Amino acid sequence: RAVLDYARQKGVAATFYDEVGFPSGSADKSIPARYYRKLLQREDTTVSAGQTYSLDLASGDRPVAIVALDTPSGKRVDVLASAKNDQIEWKAPPGNWRVQRYSVQTASASASFIDYYGVADYMDPEASRWFIENSYARAQKGLADHFGTTIKFGFFDDVGVYSDEKTWNPSIAERFVKITRKPAALYYPALWDEIGPETAAARVGFFKARSELLGETFPKLVTEWSHAHNLR
Repeated sequence: RAVLDYARQKGVAATFYDEVGFPSGSADKSIPARYYRKLLQREDTTVSAGQTYSLDLASGDRPVAIVALDTPSGKRVDVLASAKNDQIEWKAPPGNWRVQRYSVQTASASASFIDYYGVADYMDPEASRWFIENSYARAQKGLADHFGTTIKFGFFDDVGVYSDEKTWNPSIAERFVKITRKPAALYYPALWDEIGPETAAARVGFFKARSELLGETFPKLVTEWSHAHNLR
């Protein structure tokens, strides 16, 4: 407050930098773990013809997709769609099959001072609003007489997928369907491997969906809050 009072006396503007270090989104490492960034993970199991792939969906996090891929032909099967009463019993037909389970998991905070995992999921409106309420709004409440006058600018930093390209959100699948008019479940393999002529289009569809969701969430919500409180 003393610094801001002095700045006002001298006619100097200040910027509210929303994090102690970077990246933005941890509220000085106080953000609840349930709001941490999410990561797309893949587990790959080889299943021979005639073998049965079994999975109990009631135990653990439900996967976003389970795809069986026949490596010689490139044929893909949505195994998750065959689930009944949270149980999967999929018998592999003739072929050389890889069953790939895709799940979106919440990251764990790292022990380093600069932590890119223990931060808000930038594509989650609830996580972003928690951060705004406990960072921007908290500062504004305590320094209301300086916000929009002495403090004229807001600043956030390193918001995005860095430093892990697997940064994800479950809602990406729904956006992918809107963009491509194709079922997302059958196209997750393209994020790791070549799946034929549709590989590039599938990747573009997923990354476009992720970019749109990112742009519509954390930076947009922070900007709207800032403008409402006379910050640029």
